[in-house]
Amino acid sequence: MTHLGSAKDMPRGKALKLVASGIKAIMKGYKGSTGFLLEISAGAGNTIGNTFEELEYIRGKDSRVNICIDMAHMFGGGYDIKTKEGFETTIKNIKKTIGLDSIKVIHANDSKVDLGERKDRHDHVGDGKIGKVCFVNMMEGFPDIDFILETVLDKVKEDILTLKTIRKRLF
Repeated sequence: MTHLGSAKDMPRGKALKLVASGIKAIMKGYKGSTGFLLEISAGAGNTIGNTFEELEYIRGKDSRVNICIDMAHMFGGGYDIKTKEGFETTIKNIKKTIGLDSIKVIHANDSKVDLGERKDRHDHVGDGKIGKVCFVNMMEGFPDIDFILETVLDKVKEDILTLKTIRKRLF
């Protein structure tokens, strides 16, 4: 799994081509069965990979290259996963670009920043700007995907309990 880095001062299109060719080169000799995951970014600065369109372009046609959704990154990057309507729009976008089956892991975390602020600031489950409803949306939308908790250790037990409670109510 990797974050894709920043284009910094490079033109966006040129940076995307460079990253895509780098991923293609990595995968050329790859013989493992695990695959390679690209993690969506929040888009801070000139960070690459904060839209599903960019991730689609970078992964190309290689089915061994898949996606990790980070909930705080997605929300900070402008994907409204908090509301039911916003979540449905996000799902349509995923289907149109990378495809639902390319998502292999979800980083479960709330966000300290508002929708579209383009910052990566994780918060505890239900304590941030996304809220618990988002976790319901995500678990209903991705029932067979592993969720990996990515919050600070001070309340990790509470976060795990909250996620288990939500999952138990749904399934």
